[in-house]
Amino acid sequence: MAKTTKQDFREFQKEFMKYVELFGLKGYSVFFGREEIHGGHAEIRVNIRDRVATVVLSTEKHEKHFQTMRDCAKHEALHLLIAKLEDLAKRRYVTPGDISEECEGIVEILEKSIP
Repeated sequence: MAKTTKQDFREFQKEFMKYVELFGLKGYSVFFGREEIHGGHAEIRVNIRDRVATVVLSTEKHEKHFQTMRDCAKHEALHLLIAKLEDLAKRRYVTPGDISEECEGIVEILEKSIP
């Protein structure tokens, strides 16, 4: 199985930050890493309260399912975009208004981002 390269990692970081900028998600401290991920190309770990995102690129290229670095970065940036909504959905106590407010925020970001 092929490995991701340092160049792949740099491209992944650059593309991810491009989407962070596009979606206006600059309030997060973003950290990057490379490690083996079973069953995936990349993943993101988000701490909503502290506004920290750790984005990890797999060290392995699973050729059968591997996407471009741009596609992987975009996919993880979209997870960051909806991270707060996911956090709200997992809480024991959340109001419908909280969810509606976050959904509206996501829609506004997409309106600005999509031509």
